[in-house]
Amino acid sequence: RASLQRQLSTAAQPASPALHLPPAEASRPQSAMSRNSFSPQRLDRPDTGEDENGPISAAEEAKEQEMIQKMKGKDRRAGVSAQAVSAERLKDWKPPVYEKPAEARERIKKKIDTSDKLQVLFGHLRDQSVNGVIDAMFPREVRNGENIITQGEEGDNFYIVDEGTFAAFVQRG
Repeated sequence: RASLQRQLSTAAQPASPALHLPPAEASRPQSAMSRNSFSPQRLDRPDTGEDENGPISAAEEAKEQEMIQKMKGKDRRAGVSAQAVSAERLKDWKPPVYEKPAEARERIKKKIDTSDKLQVLFGHLRDQSVNGVIDAMFPREVRNGENIITQGEEGDNFYIVDEGTFAAFVQRG
């Protein structure tokens, strides 16, 4: 299962609502709050044939192997690019704000505060800036089996998972 984490294309498992940022401007970073959860396994521990939910069935393993095979033929893109942002465009830019219940804001804030990975992105921000990031997030429902990120394609949003699980398959080499 650990090797499966190295293949890409993040596919949702259960269907449930999610939060994310819309494409506001091609030049602005974007965020997302998903109500499905990406729960990667540690790659430094041995593969026991189980995941955090228990033993992996033969059917699950076969389905994952099929997804890996589909991804093997796809080309990788090396690099990230973004449109240049002029001072003029920044002067007129207004950050997006999506109203949400206090409970949703608290869940997002807690995830940002308690995740080591999210601290790398947001840990240096003051509370006002973190609140701006939270304001810019909105819900997005993800269907079972839906790909939300595909290796080699331009990304549109940043996702923070609130509920559920995702499988990530990354093609190497």
